[in-house]
Amino acid sequence: MKNNLPITKLLTFLLVFGLSMFFVKDISAQESGLQLRVSPPVLEITVEPGSSYSDFIKFTNLNETKSITLYPQILSFKALGEDGGQEFIEDDEENKTYSLAQWVTIAVNNLEIQPLESVVLPFTINVPLDAEPGGRYAAILLSNQPIDPTDSGNVVALGAKSGSIMLVRIAGETTESATITEFKTGSDMYQYPPVDFEISLQNTGNIHVKPVGKIEISNIFGKVVDEFVVNEAGGNVLPESSRKFTEQWERDGLTVGRYSALLTLNYGENSDKYVSSELTFWVLPIKEIAIAGAAILVLILLIVLIVKSYKKQIIKKAMEMQSQASAPTPPPIQEPQA
Repeated sequence: MKNNLPITKLLTFLLVFGLSMFFVKDISAQESGLQLRVSPPVLEITVEPGSSYSDFIKFTNLNETKSITLYPQILSFKALGEDGGQEFIEDDEENKTYSLAQWVTIAVNNLEIQPLESVVLPFTINVPLDAEPGGRYAAILLSNQPIDPTDSGNVVALGAKSGSIMLVRIAGETTESATITEFKTGSDMYQYPPVDFEISLQNTGNIHVKPVGKIEISNIFGKVVDEFVVNEAGGNVLPESSRKFTEQWERDGLTVGRYSALLTLNYGENSDKYVSSELTFWVLPIKEIAIAGAAILVLILLIVLIVKSYKKQIIKKAMEMQSQASAPTPPPIQEPQA
């Protein structure tokens, strides 16, 4: 193991920049300190063992007055945590299973980009004939600081940095396998939507997967009342790693009762594999329930009072009629005789 590996891990951990395997559109690197647009930010490529693949990445200087000089660097990476981050690694024996940088070549040591102009950076991936099928991962990074030539070339240069990542599938019999390790809501009971869902998916295969699916919401009677897409942005899960996805169910109007949520995710090169999980939760709007309960209670009391009053009136009339029926009949009045 090289002596600079701890430094590499520390620096790469600290360098969180605007590259994500989950973005599918052009991005600007202004947040990293470079007024630079990278296109494409993500390359998903399939290459046969023993063959080569050539392409280019386009960089645009968004600064209106200043030119920039950038220094390219190629680094392999692996998943960092469960939030989609990347940790850059050295291409050594320990990390060679999914590393790609050793097969990527570029022809220039630096790029100068004039204000509001674009340049392209060609690259080539040369895959050995004995390469095992599966996923390989690397990034072509451009920094505004040159790499120290006395270093091994694997230490990440300090400074602003941006670039493009490559998700490469080495063709052949790959193992596509994923498992839902967690599907839960933020709480068992909500007063009102939105309801938060958290999904953890573990990739147990040797190739990245892009799970896409939906959550169906059903009421207590089993009727589907709503559904929404999961992982609409198209996030990938790298091999031997887990990824968390968060979604929300929002609904207007009165929502009350017990609900079930059915999660179904498809993945694989042909989206022919799927995993599913189900859970239940309650939505109980306490304020509305209390008001409705109070209204029902008042109504019940009114009904009871009305019924009691009605019964009293009935009993009173009955007693009056009974009293009149049992009273003695007065004798007839006799008229005096003349």
